[in-house]
Amino acid sequence: MNRVRDYVGFAVCFAGLGYLAIWPLSASGSGGALFGAPILCHAPAPFDALAALCRAPHPLTLPPTLHVLGLLSAVAATLRLACRALRRTRRARAAGANAARVIRLPASAVPPPPPNPLPPLPRAKPRSQFGLRNTPH
Repeated sequence: MNRVRDYVGFAVCFAGLGYLAIWPLSASGSGGALFGAPILCHAPAPFDALAALCRAPHPLTLPPTLHVLGLLSAVAATLRLACRALRRTRRARAAGANAARVIRLPASAVPPPPPNPLPPLPRAKPRSQFGLRNTPH
């Protein structure tokens, strides 16, 4: 089940991030008003290139069902990435707190572990001849 969960999570993140990439190009309505593309279209002056993109005809048209599925997967992907970042910061903070509590001894105070002696190798009888044996000449 862990593998299935990983595969589904990957598919949802892939679809969500892919939808975020094509969302401004595929939003329908008057100037992309239906699914929120005017956020990009009415941007301040430095983003005039996005305004030109919004005035262009939308080459991709998706049905509303795919927009809803894409929006849900984009929200799920965003939440998953946010949760990962939160977990990572919590782990780093916990590791830092645990490291502060541990009293470290200097390396010279800790004796090295004794080496494990290897058993002696068995002696083999030396060979008396080389090549093929017991063959008629």
